[in-house]
Amino acid sequence: MQAHRSLSAVVALWALGGCRPEPPEPPDPDAPVPEVDCESEGAPLGLTRTAADSGQAQPVWQQVCALCPPTSLAIDVLGPDGLLPSVVGWGSGRTCAFGLASSPLPDAPALAVEVDLVDGDRSGSFDFEVPLAAGRGPNPADLGDATFRISLDADDLRLPVGLDLATVAPGDLRDVLLRVGEADLDGVRPITVGVTEPGGGAQDPCSPTETWAGSFRLDERQLGGDLVAGDVLPTPFGGPLARGAFQARMSSSGSALQAGAIVGLLDLAATEEQTGTPPAEACEELAAATADGASPCVPCEDPADAAGLPICVGVVWEFSLAPAAGAPLVDVAVDALPPECSDG
Repeated sequence: MQAHRSLSAVVALWALGGCRPEPPEPPDPDAPVPEVDCESEGAPLGLTRTAADSGQAQPVWQQVCALCPPTSLAIDVLGPDGLLPSVVGWGSGRTCAFGLASSPLPDAPALAVEVDLVDGDRSGSFDFEVPLAAGRGPNPADLGDATFRISLDADDLRLPVGLDLATVAPGDLRDVLLRVGEADLDGVRPITVGVTEPGGGAQDPCSPTETWAGSFRLDERQLGGDLVAGDVLPTPFGGPLARGAFQARMSSSGSALQAGAIVGLLDLAATEEQTGTPPAEACEELAAATADGASPCVPCEDPADAAGLPICVGVVWEFSLAPAAGAPLVDVAVDALPPECSDG
């Protein structure tokens, strides 16, 4: 598929003596974006970013940013067999949107991405490709129940931008333990998550585990699936989700997950039931913890719907390597914690 048709560049056509001018050069991706007045009528309609703000060479998630905050921003991801189910959300300021396929990525050299940008009665469409890493193969033969340890730090949090994780209490800094269960007759694998003890590698027996309710599949060593409303993201910056998705590549031996990403919309209304903090107050606290003081709160709906109150936070975590844990994750029920977990 051809590259995107425009990134806010204005092409001037000259007619000098009937001679055809030289074709315009493509926009320089390193050139500074010109300042525009987004409040003025007829402000330019275009994109400033079509590559994810990632620390990985070939990230599995997508990100697009508009020159001015649009009315809606739709992202469609296509593989060789057509449209892939995806989770899409707003970024801070509603200028950018992010997306991640919610089924295993296909074994293909690239994905095609189509973006529809709407601002009032104006619209534009953009097409581009996202390369995928090579190196697929058959699933490990004897995977069974496998538990992986995901270590996440400030560099792994790509969205929201500028959130100071130093404000997280040291006792809350844990690694995530992720267990991939055996496939059922339909090929669906349960994923259960827990956390390690503070400062240690062993599972915390006093932290309940959560089994995500979405459907996850392992296809030619690509693990992918969706997180649904109520699923919990147990990270240094996590909580109950409105929706989300997970992708990672499994090693040929099944001993590690590689090039992974977790995206989601944190639901601050659901968090209020646990913490007692109203969404508006939570948004103010989060804004104070960001580098620019801007609120990361956005509508929970898909950017293409362009509706709803800003009571969700778009989150993107990524990791390069999650090795097998030293011990399998053990289920811990919230109503059956060991006696030593009691404050009394």
